[in-house]
Amino acid sequence: MIIQDINLTGFKSFDVTTGLDLTLIENKSILSARGENKRFLFSALLAILYGLSEEEKAAFKDKESIVFTGRTNLKFDDYILHIERDFETGIVAVLSEGKNKSKPIFQGKDIDLGDKERPYIHILESFFSIIDKSFLMEVCSNTLQIDKSTFGEVLDLLYLFLRPKFKLAAIRRLIDSSTKIITETRAGNNNLHGLQESKTRVQLLKNIKKINQSATSIKSDISKFKKYWNLFSTMPQRNGGTDATLKQRYPLIYSQDASKIKKDMQVLQKLQTNYKEIYREIQNLNNNKTEYDTLLNQKLLVYANLPDTFIEDFQHYQHLSIDLAHMKNEYDKLAIKIGTLQIALNQKKKNERLTYTFVLILILGLGLILFPQEIIHILGVMGLAAGSIFLIFRKIKQNIIFIIETTHLKQSLQKKKIKAVEKDIVNLRNQSYLLDDLEYIDTHIERFKKYKQVKYKLEMIRNKKLALQRKLSSHEYSEMLPKLERQYKDLLALNPEEGLDTYLNEFEKLQNHADAKDWAIIKSEKLLPLQKIIVKYQTMHKELLKIKEHIKDFLSSDNIEKDIDLKIAESERNLLHVRQKLKIENSLN
Repeated sequence: MIIQDINLTGFKSFDVTTGLDLTLIENKSILSARGENKRFLFSALLAILYGLSEEEKAAFKDKESIVFTGRTNLKFDDYILHIERDFETGIVAVLSEGKNKSKPIFQGKDIDLGDKERPYIHILESFFSIIDKSFLMEVCSNTLQIDKSTFGEVLDLLYLFLRPKFKLAAIRRLIDSSTKIITETRAGNNNLHGLQESKTRVQLLKNIKKINQSATSIKSDISKFKKYWNLFSTMPQRNGGTDATLKQRYPLIYSQDASKIKKDMQVLQKLQTNYKEIYREIQNLNNNKTEYDTLLNQKLLVYANLPDTFIEDFQHYQHLSIDLAHMKNEYDKLAIKIGTLQIALNQKKKNERLTYTFVLILILGLGLILFPQEIIHILGVMGLAAGSIFLIFRKIKQNIIFIIETTHLKQSLQKKKIKAVEKDIVNLRNQSYLLDDLEYIDTHIERFKKYKQVKYKLEMIRNKKLALQRKLSSHEYSEMLPKLERQYKDLLALNPEEGLDTYLNEFEKLQNHADAKDWAIIKSEKLLPLQKIIVKYQTMHKELLKIKEHIKDFLSSDNIEKDIDLKIAESERNLLHVRQKLKIENSLN
């Protein structure tokens, strides 16, 4: 059984020209409806099936609409059930449409929702196992309140409680079919062979597969039913608000559990208080962030592009500047030394020429005076003297030249060091562009420290804000708080004079002393249909296992469930082969 469509007219916030046909592909998105849309669709569906109280009519009806109706179609295996309800007049029409004909099942008024002898309810009992609207609302309440769940998920849960009769009937047909096949086959021929044997085997194998699927589904449903049985067995049940005093003094909550409401309100008030505190803290953080952003943009923006190492860069810049000055001073000293050595070299060359002149003239003059006849010897002495002078001055000049060349090499190395330091200084200037402003460098350093402090505080603000926002997006504040506010919005808006806490305490006190029906009896009556379903499902599960063993014995196979699809395909091929063989034999005869 599935719900094919929902058509509503005269409901609040609903387009009367649009029908929700769930069989159309373009409308499949309806099954994904969440939040208020999901709750509206579910409430509207139950309204069509079970009707609306006067309070519910006021909540759902569009006051400007004259017509207020709803219709839905429920698809069973071989027929469709049409249910249409006029909420103003209380008239309900139920029509069953089969393959070849349609027939009316019920048409009449269904007004008194508290009357257990309603004829319309007896009609529903023939299709559904659970007909208590309030029980279905309780069963689906958690799924309805969770905003992440979809309308399709709520429908699946509703089907679980509405389908048992339909599901049990389908399984009963499967069991009876298998029993009939085995019984008729054994009665007709104990030794199966040929075409009939192949047909029987194929049909029983297919039934085995369906039986396994049904047994698994039944077992799963039993677990789900037991879960809800345990849940509602431990939940206190009220008598529906029949106490006149409670209904008159507490019209919004008279049928609800006072203890639960008080607990929910305590949680709600705590969450609201915490939410306001967190929101206020976020606002304070935003204000602080605005102040710091203003300070950055108006006074410290010039430091935004400086590297984090600006202060270290300045210290390094100072060391490099001092080193550069020392290097240049050393370079200048080397240049002076080279100049001095060059002068000394030139002076040695000049002295060499003077020495040559003086010594040679002296030797020549003395030789001519003392030894006028020994001119050749005199010339020889002059040559020897000239050679000696040359060697002496050559040695002296080579020493000076060596020192000059060494000094030039030192100067060249020093120049390379100077260029390297100058390059480092240029890089630091490019990286930290305020290093040249030496007059205000101390101010820049202090403001840069202030800039770093402000940036650190902004980062702290950002981290705190993210943490608070993550907290607000947690389950407590993103789901539980809106859910409780939505659930108790009318109660919060009531704002009683004596205060909400006093109001709820008085309600709890009166409710505890209310002259109501025994809760255990109410609970037993409410859970009786669910208990019957569980018993029937358990019985049906045993019958499925029993008929499965019966089929195994009949087919003489203990391992028949293994690779069941392959066995079915093999049996169908064998059946086709037998039919072809018989066809050939008949044609030959």
